[in-house]
Amino acid sequence: MDTIYTISGGAWFRDSLNAVAAFTQSSGDWVYLIKMATILSVIIAAITYVRTHDLMTTLKWVAAFVLVTGVLLGSKRSVQVIDISDATAVYQVDNVPVGLVLPASLISSVGHAITVAYETVFHQPDAMTYSKTGMLFGANLVGSSTDFMSTNPAIAGLFSDYVQNCVVGDIMLNHKYSLDDLMRSPDPYSLIFSRPSPLRGVYDQNGNFQTCQWAAGQLQNAMNLDSAPGGETWSYYVHKLFGGKPNATTLFGTMMGDSYSFFYGGGQSASEIMKKNVTMSALRKGITSYGARNGDTASLVNLSTESSFAKLRMSQATGANMATHTLPIMQTVLFGMMIGLFPIVMLLAIMSVLTLEVLKGYVFTLAYLQTWPILFAILNNAMNFYLKSSSGGINVTLSNLSQVQQQYSDIGTTAGWLALSIPFLAYGIVKGMGSAVSQAGSYLGNAMQSASTQSASQAVDGNWSFNNMQTDNVTGGKWDTNSSFANGQMTAQTNNGALVTQTAGGGSVYNSSPAMSKLPVDINFGKAMSSTAQRLARESETQAESSLAGYNHAVNSAFNQAKQFSTQSGNSSSMTTGADSSQSTSQTKGASMMVSAAQSYAARNNISENQAFNELMDKSTRGEVHAGAKAYGRVDSDKAALGKIASLAFGGSAGGEFYAGGSGSASSGSTDSTTHGGQQTRDHSADQSSQELKDFRQGKDMVQSYRVSHSGSHTDNTANTQLDQLGATLSVADSQYSQYTSSLNRSHEYSQMASSSDTTSANMQSNYAQEFVGYVQQHAPAKADELLTNTASSEVRAEREQLAGQFMEDTLRSRVEGDYQQHRSSLTDGMETVQPQGPSGNNTMASHTDKFNKLANMAGIMYRIFSYNQLK
Repeated sequence: MDTIYTISGGAWFRDSLNAVAAFTQSSGDWVYLIKMATILSVIIAAITYVRTHDLMTTLKWVAAFVLVTGVLLGSKRSVQVIDISDATAVYQVDNVPVGLVLPASLISSVGHAITVAYETVFHQPDAMTYSKTGMLFGANLVGSSTDFMSTNPAIAGLFSDYVQNCVVGDIMLNHKYSLDDLMRSPDPYSLIFSRPSPLRGVYDQNGNFQTCQWAAGQLQNAMNLDSAPGGETWSYYVHKLFGGKPNATTLFGTMMGDSYSFFYGGGQSASEIMKKNVTMSALRKGITSYGARNGDTASLVNLSTESSFAKLRMSQATGANMATHTLPIMQTVLFGMMIGLFPIVMLLAIMSVLTLEVLKGYVFTLAYLQTWPILFAILNNAMNFYLKSSSGGINVTLSNLSQVQQQYSDIGTTAGWLALSIPFLAYGIVKGMGSAVSQAGSYLGNAMQSASTQSASQAVDGNWSFNNMQTDNVTGGKWDTNSSFANGQMTAQTNNGALVTQTAGGGSVYNSSPAMSKLPVDINFGKAMSSTAQRLARESETQAESSLAGYNHAVNSAFNQAKQFSTQSGNSSSMTTGADSSQSTSQTKGASMMVSAAQSYAARNNISENQAFNELMDKSTRGEVHAGAKAYGRVDSDKAALGKIASLAFGGSAGGEFYAGGSGSASSGSTDSTTHGGQQTRDHSADQSSQELKDFRQGKDMVQSYRVSHSGSHTDNTANTQLDQLGATLSVADSQYSQYTSSLNRSHEYSQMASSSDTTSANMQSNYAQEFVGYVQQHAPAKADELLTNTASSEVRAEREQLAGQFMEDTLRSRVEGDYQQHRSSLTDGMETVQPQGPSGNNTMASHTDKFNKLANMAGIMYRIFSYNQLK
């Protein structure tokens, strides 16, 4: 089985070989192409023979046809592809034409053997060997390790605080060690954790203060776990450098240790190296943060210097990156393309006039590409050897860390720059070294001369430009001889478009004009607020006038009622004396007749006097339904609101009050007859019962006649009702007056607030244009652009003004109300007290009550008012 070696892309080579094998075995397109090439080759051979009449032309055609179709395409072999970048992967392909297998296997095997032999003679660790790890892998690994940072956020944050608060304090305050000791220490990890302060400290994630001793213990434990195999930082860099290889952890530990051992000597493990580098990175970050926190201006100078050096090396670094990464990939791609072109090459080789040239060019191209890995290996060995000689015996410390990083960077850029000459040198190996070396030297010389010439021109002329980018700039017709000078000012644009300028004197200047919209409508805070407050003041004044009118109406009603009362009270005192005396006599006689009739009825019917009284009452009531209903109505009128019969009651005798108790008893006896006698005895002496019933009914009428007269004489009760109406009227007047006073005060408060708005507007002007933009975009998103920019349409203007009014109402009215509620207690400061025109409702009621009492006394009306329960 033949073998093809490749520096990368083994799986892609396998797919390419499978495609070639399948295509050359197909019976369709491939056979058709062979027939076309054969016919074309016969035509060319015939034309050549006719022109030269040489039989060798025919023999050459036969030999070429047999060689290509019978040997190069007819013979099949199995081949395996070995990817030297992944030694564990071997790819096998069957039925590959020998015309492809033979040159590819032979040339790649020879090239791989030469490369391995060279690296065996100049033996270096696997991390330094090109055939195993690529160009300068070990050097890049060491250079990258100097930038290792902890990926554990808890360690990163705590370590930075520990350096700023504990390490800097140990250097500046306690002088436990100097900054020079720290910068030159080969083991800064042990130095900074040797004697932490028990007083100074840091704040943990929960905001609790912890001493430096506590922080040192936490960091040591966390870093031991973080930098060990399986730790968070360890796993991050293993995956970053070696991808998803199954043995990535082992490779990382081995190659890291071998690389440091090769360049610096010693026997540190990968875990110790990572822990040391993480410590140095944290120290650099912490010290830089401490300087920035204290206003370190020297760091700006250092940053400028380092930036200048970085720009000077940018040209080489760009070429180096292209060479070290692109050239190996280019070699693999070109080699794969030659494999894919094999069928086309064979079709051309069938033509006898082209056979030798095509086959020779194909073989030389494969040989040219296989010389690249040999030259890569030689360049890699040379750069590693040079780097080892320049870095041997040097400890990596904080003081020389930058120089170490720069050294590795320079080696990488130089190697990449020289690698650009490998294609020229490889071509020289195949075709001839003289011309190839001349071309390579010319290329490198032109590149160096171009860079040096440009730098020299800038230095002499004094024209330096950094980070300048210009696109689509058009300038014309400008003439300006004015001089201007600006220095030390730095302007930055924020996320919202505003500009923040840091002046040379340390001040800050803010320009919000780029962040504000210029709209067809301007919204002024002071003016809008004042207008809203004045509108509320007018509403309050309307309420005050309405309440004042109600108050005046209620007071007038009270005076009218008072006048009516005084007139009626004079007429009622002249009708009561005679009626009371006569009614009292008839009432006694009537009661005696009712009792006598009941006793006679009880004796004759052998029943109790109480039962006889009830039966007679029942019979007399049924006999006088109309009279009984009238008497009962009188009683209900007494229980109801007395104001309904006030006009009929005036003129009754005031003396009727003295018989209230007697009438109450008689009334109770007559209305309480709700039971019926249980005895069913009947008496046929109708004449005597009729006489008793007649006497009982006559006595009852006399008593009821007295009650009617007495009910009509409740003059004081009617006067009491009139006084209640007057009191209610005065209460309404007092309520209306209170509302009038309250509304008047509110009017003054809002007027004061509107004046405050005008004063504020004179001192402060707030632009709400940008907020209005957001308001329009929220409420009318489909027409927002037109509403905010169209100034030619009256319809759009009207809609825009409507939205502006809504915005003012929603936004500024709430602000006015909130300011009123917050400062209402101080609004009346310095304001005169508001006094109403006329006395209050309470004073009016008191004065007229005294006047009514005097009128009642003058009329001889009893002042005391009995309640209905007392009368009953």
